Amino acid sequence: VLGAFVSVYVEGKLRGCIGTFHPNKPLDALVRRLVVDAAMYDNRFDPIREEELNKVSIEISVLGQLEPIANIDEIEIGRHGIYMRKGMQTGTLLPMVAVRNGWDALEFVSCCAEKKALIGKDGWKEAELFVYETMVVADIV
Repeated sequence: VLGAFVSVYVEGKLRGCIGTFHPNKPLDALVRRLVVDAAMYDNRFDPIREEELNKVSIEISVLGQLEPIANIDEIEIGRHGIYMRKGMQTGTLLPMVAVRNGWDALEFVSCCAEKKALIGKDGWKEAELFVYETMVVADIV
């Protein structure tokens, strides 16, 4: 079973993004759960309100296999997402995040380390690094 991420936008602004690399249910059921979780339970954002529903768009990304890398030079911006693990701390950023922000590989891993894995900007240097590809299967407006 493949993992997935769901990103929810209101008027083009991110309002929730939740996913998993380790699903415990079939993809269709997983996506249904993630849509609700991203819209209502991403603690970085206020839940989507009823009056915003006609302004919502949803992006569903199916995740490919995690592939270990030894060097950030192996990251292809626009193709690869990044996943890192240091002890119990993990973090990931989807491929489109680097593209939308105009980042190079160093900026990509540094932001993931600092803001997602919470291991500090340079924490990626001691972390296990992985790349993965995504397939955007739905962009629902």
